[in-house]
Amino acid sequence: MKHLAQKLNNVQNTNAGMDIKMVKYKFEKLFTKTFQEHQKDPVPIREAACLRVQFPAILEPIPEDLYIVGGAKYHPIGFSPKDAEDFGYYCRTKELEQLRKEETDPEERKELELLLEFWRENQSRYKTRKAYPKEVKKRLASDDLNDIYPAYPLYRMTGCIIDYDKLLQLGIPGIKKEISEYAKQENNPLYGAMLEALEILKDSLQFYADQCEEKKAYVSKERASQLQEMRENLIFLKNNAPETFHQAAQLAWLYSILAHTLDYGRMDVYLGDFLERDQKKGILSEEKAFQIIQSIWRLIADKKTVVHGRVMLGGRDRRNPKAADHFAILAMEASKAQRRMEPQLSLRCYRGMSEEVLKKAMETIADGTTFPILYNDDCNIPNVQKAFSVSEEEAQEYYPYGCGEYVLGHRSFGSANGVINLARILELTLYNGCTASGKRIGLPTGEPEKFHSFDELYAAYLKQLEYYIQPLAIQEKIEYEIAGSTGSFLYLSMLYDDCIKRGKSIFDGGIRYLGGTLETYGNITTSDSLTAINEMVYQKKQLSMKQLKEILKQNYQGNEAVRRTLIQVVKYGNDNKKADNMAVRLHQDLGRLVSEQADKVGLTSYLPVLINNDHNVILGRTTGATPDGRVAGSPLTNANSPSGGSDKNGITALLNSMTRLNGDNNAGMVQNIRLGKGMFLEYLDKTEILIKTYFQKGGTQLMITVASTKDLKDAMVHPELYSNLFVRVGGYSGRFISLPRDVQLDILRRTTYEGEE
Repeated sequence: MKHLAQKLNNVQNTNAGMDIKMVKYKFEKLFTKTFQEHQKDPVPIREAACLRVQFPAILEPIPEDLYIVGGAKYHPIGFSPKDAEDFGYYCRTKELEQLRKEETDPEERKELELLLEFWRENQSRYKTRKAYPKEVKKRLASDDLNDIYPAYPLYRMTGCIIDYDKLLQLGIPGIKKEISEYAKQENNPLYGAMLEALEILKDSLQFYADQCEEKKAYVSKERASQLQEMRENLIFLKNNAPETFHQAAQLAWLYSILAHTLDYGRMDVYLGDFLERDQKKGILSEEKAFQIIQSIWRLIADKKTVVHGRVMLGGRDRRNPKAADHFAILAMEASKAQRRMEPQLSLRCYRGMSEEVLKKAMETIADGTTFPILYNDDCNIPNVQKAFSVSEEEAQEYYPYGCGEYVLGHRSFGSANGVINLARILELTLYNGCTASGKRIGLPTGEPEKFHSFDELYAAYLKQLEYYIQPLAIQEKIEYEIAGSTGSFLYLSMLYDDCIKRGKSIFDGGIRYLGGTLETYGNITTSDSLTAINEMVYQKKQLSMKQLKEILKQNYQGNEAVRRTLIQVVKYGNDNKKADNMAVRLHQDLGRLVSEQADKVGLTSYLPVLINNDHNVILGRTTGATPDGRVAGSPLTNANSPSGGSDKNGITALLNSMTRLNGDNNAGMVQNIRLGKGMFLEYLDKTEILIKTYFQKGGTQLMITVASTKDLKDAMVHPELYSNLFVRVGGYSGRFISLPRDVQLDILRRTTYEGEE
């Protein structure tokens, strides 16, 4: 311990002796030098030393008018669970290369070249790919989603849901005491590094306290009073657990900045009690509580993570529902007032929940915010219990991060580190492991012309699918191994169950459940295509397999009549058993093939997710024509939603189809619908009943955009008139006029339900 303290003190002294911002690339140079000097030290010691360089150096100044402070501008080199497309010790090589090209000083250019040379081989992404077995390298041949392959790795540790409640109940002193007790029993460098990380947190609190003091002389009397209160809170938190709502919100936020977590847990639970206590004491007005929440909301929105920023409300297991519901109502009001794409406010609904909270949710959705996203506890808790093989008590901690992938808050990890395009897999099956253009990239599964039944074709499809699922599971495990062997992720490990007790960091045996998540795309495009093949080739025999393949290869050119016929084949989303059963069949087999990999690679779970960001559009650009009538280059279907405009039997039929895909074999799936304003203005009671019935029938989740087709079309012509038109793209919300045109067109094709079927 003394050896560690001395080493870290040396780093602190070096850091204190210079102004990083005054010297060009000083941070990058010092961070790299510190890493190199500690390369032979235990992993947690090296990380603590690097964090000492990183904070408070990268912390941003205090915003002008907020009650909460804390922000970070990450440099091209640093340490984070997720930065751009890397994790742990990362390097944005393209950014550094651009700096090198623009640098006019030969000596500085040489310094940048040396940094690039070092980090190319020491960043986690490089180490992960280097560790791939030969067969994995072959099957995961590219990292570029714009390439022709059906499967891609993603390099990140995403979905960090730390125990904010523990942080606020114990404060820095309580966590320090817990670590110190274990440190007395075992001479473990992890404990010393954790204690140092807490000191860095305290220094960061002091950094902002000093800023508050400095700014007081240059602002209004009212703002100076606010800054003084903020300063006192920051200093208090260094050596005390939070006692007020304001203090609790501040500590939770600043810790999230240092941990670089991008999702913020069950905020109504961990802040609701503080809110209630302060208001009972008469020391916190409703107005000030609202301003504090708005401050957090703005800080989240300013990060512009696009697909993160989750704040969870609701849930049937909360310890103090009344206090939590009060916070939830204020939180939804803040989202209405702020009208930003983040936070991605989400509400866990359940039988017997507060009608006031539900009505506020409907009001907020009706306002066009796209929030809150609605989740069904009564369905999701048993589903998670089965999918993750955990107790009901643990399943109640399910948390949808990012675009909707489930983890168990502060006890499981399931980074979504793989992408698979199910429609491209079908193309490879139809052409015996080749693309339609003839390039062999997949598994030879036989010439479909020789198959005598649809079941033979389907069996070949599943073989092709498994061929790509296997390497994705292996690479997920490898990423965790690289993460665990190179970093301790100290701020995560301190607030994940079992890590302190076990004396192991989160990815090195500390976490209770280490699972994996596979993002799947084009699922409904594929099931509709399989339905069309079964009907047109095998049942009605209106097309031969050879004819179909040639037509697809030509992208329906000269065969528009055939395309129209294929489009008319029954589609998912119309409460049609034939189409829906095919979707269910594929869904079940996909879940089985993915989950079977967990034991093979050594994960506690490996589960697919049927979510969406804009990857249905990105992957669709390079995916050829499909047998459902979709032309090459057009978007794939969006998560558990029908292809654009193919749901023709009304909203009830659509929701009935959506409930048929069960949620107990995956780590989340999202349902995206668009309702007209009239559904809330004229038919609000019916809309509430519709949603409640959908949940009662097994619906797991619902994302609702409130916008008319007319407004969307007009916004594409007159964008200046629609700056506040928000839509749910997939797993994230966006300002419609700011989206790429092909994403806009994909959204436009979706059906709007105006109130009458």
